[in-house]
Amino acid sequence: MSSRKSLWRRTLGSKKRALGVVGVLGALLLVAGCFPAPSHPPKVILYGDSLALESWETFKAVIQDHGVAAAVPQIRGSTAICDFFDEMQADKEQVLPTVVVLSFVGNTGPACMGGATGAAAVEKYRQDGQHVIDIWKSRGVQVYFSAAPPRTVGGGTPEANDPYRQMWFSLAVENGVGMLDAGHSVLNPNGLYQFHMPCLPDENEAVGCGAGGLTGSIQVRDPDGLHFCPSGHRPLPCDVYASGARRYGFAMAAPVVQNHGF
Repeated sequence: MSSRKSLWRRTLGSKKRALGVVGVLGALLLVAGCFPAPSHPPKVILYGDSLALESWETFKAVIQDHGVAAAVPQIRGSTAICDFFDEMQADKEQVLPTVVVLSFVGNTGPACMGGATGAAAVEKYRQDGQHVIDIWKSRGVQVYFSAAPPRTVGGGTPEANDPYRQMWFSLAVENGVGMLDAGHSVLNPNGLYQFHMPCLPDENEAVGCGAGGLTGSIQVRDPDGLHFCPSGHRPLPCDVYASGARRYGFAMAAPVVQNHGF
């Protein structure tokens, strides 16, 4: 068994004590229709921006760990949900997924956002999230939204007051779809931004545990306050081990594996 696969298996085996908090809400009503059956093996599509890009390798490894399901990436940095509507329509006919996961931090720069900022941007994401649910619901595809962690950019926002997180939870409850509280995996127990966190059981000095004299701690966020890459390397993905990306990717994928028997 490769050292990387062994790493993911140890993570899966210790998920309750290593990560502890992953929220999942609800189950989906599957709506029957005269459509192609989901593909075999079942496929899980991850739609997302740069945080999803950073976390992709972990997400894929966890989804595929038992050889039951396949993970499919639809991820690009600096994007919004509305950038992927064409891909979703194509994937609905060609990829035939069983599950789709969406991870978006709230970028407002894409042209499809129409210049929306602030509360208007949050509302645009809500509308686009609803459109995503409508795209997949008729096919019986299970949708999960992942709440990204707060950033320090702009002074920082406590998790409980993050308007995007509040919106994703509300949208998930209203529509009976899945909610992944993945951002909480890189925050302190009070839901506040953390630059360093306690090392996971298998993290050692070789991957940065204890760096800078912080015994038992490891950097989980990028110097820019948003991403996960400890070195701040661009372009993403990171050029070094990124504990934050691993934690976020695991927190998105593990509940899906558990809920669907993958």
